[in-house]
Amino acid sequence: MNNIIPNLEALDQKTPGQVYLCQVNYHVACGACCGLYNIKDLSEENLVTLLNRRTDVFGKTQRSEEDIDGFADFISRTESRYRPLKSFHHCPFIGFPDRNKPVVGCLLHPLADGNDGVDYRGLSYYGGYACRSYFCPTVYQLPYNHKKILRVAAPNWYLYGLVITEFEMLKRFFEIIESRLGKPTDSDTAIHTPNALEPITQIFFLKTTWPYRKKGAPIPINDVINHQTYEFLWESIDYHKLKLKPSIWTPVFHALNSIFTSAQEVMKAEEQLDRLVHQFLYHLK
Repeated sequence: MNNIIPNLEALDQKTPGQVYLCQVNYHVACGACCGLYNIKDLSEENLVTLLNRRTDVFGKTQRSEEDIDGFADFISRTESRYRPLKSFHHCPFIGFPDRNKPVVGCLLHPLADGNDGVDYRGLSYYGGYACRSYFCPTVYQLPYNHKKILRVAAPNWYLYGLVITEFEMLKRFFEIIESRLGKPTDSDTAIHTPNALEPITQIFFLKTTWPYRKKGAPIPINDVINHQTYEFLWESIDYHKLKLKPSIWTPVFHALNSIFTSAQEVMKAEEQLDRLVHQFLYHLK
């Protein structure tokens, strides 16, 4: 199968805001709205293992309504049912639609392996129309040029889906970038300037490498349906207790589930984020 990744130029024209963010290429895609990350063990290793298993089982499943429903029941019975976001559905049909190019997607999609062009998404929890028409808040909340940059800078599907839904975090990064740049960021210039996108790529890695995440806390995820970060995955930062003014980076700190025990930690965290902004602007000049 060679057509699971759609024509981006055509889909851009049909997408609110003119930038399609769902299936980008053979390495980058997002399944967050399907509840991809709403599982107990959110490590990349566990998620890949889970998706490979589903893909293998679904590949042996007959394409009848009864058998597809049976597959969903099998997944429910044999996988953990723990959901960090209690009211957020986790779709059992998330997998690797093209085994030769393992990027996350819908096993019921008409272009997925074994479906022979038939669209089975009507058998999913939300139905086929929702799968075809839903767009996450980032599509509406971020400007065109920012989305174009993020789409190209994303390192892989795992980190892309974790971060692209954090529109408040991403919005703050670009607000600070453009306040220091003194003008809107030109996406074409950024994309075609050597090394300019590397600091943006590093933003995606913050989800898994951030040193100030509460010890023992899971990687924070975003409820893209209710448009709220899961409130139990981060705590408010008591700047008054730390004898500091609220940081301009607070939306990023919250998205990364940050806990600070001293003013020095806050300043070090700010320096780490400021460094990414500085590096981006340095390459643009």
